[in-house]
Amino acid sequence: MPEASGAARAPGSAPLVERLVARDRLIVIACLVAVAGLSWLWLLRMASGMGAMEEMDGMAGMAPPPDVWSAVYLLPALLMWSLMMVAMMLPSATPMILLFARFARGSGQPRALGRTTLFAFSYVALWAAFSLAATVLQAALVAGGAVSRVALAVGDARI
Repeated sequence: MPEASGAARAPGSAPLVERLVARDRLIVIACLVAVAGLSWLWLLRMASGMGAMEEMDGMAGMAPPPDVWSAVYLLPALLMWSLMMVAMMLPSATPMILLFARFARGSGQPRALGRTTLFAFSYVALWAAFSLAATVLQAALVAGGAVSRVALAVGDARI
């Protein structure tokens, strides 16, 4: 005879999805670790290619580097700034995000995991906006000659 919709289930007989969602703290931690870890891996991958780019920058006969105000320059710079912000800022925000998840779950409101996800995405979106500002500032400094295009080092040896 099928169970009534309000009947209690034996422990451990809840559907897999319900058991996983009940562990929202583990889900939040796993997502934060995964996003920050992937960002660090990407940054390390990008950094390993920078030495080769610096060597190629001085080679004669190479095509001129792209204009700093072009998408070819700005999009990778924005990606680098965004990933760097996620890799550095998301781990430090983890306690705050987990606290938000605890309060959302304890408030009894539905979709606590969805609200926590929105909260974390909002945090990342604010840092993405900062990344956009940093990208524009970087392009302006490179265009003005204050910063080296490849090494992102200050162009004046006295500084």
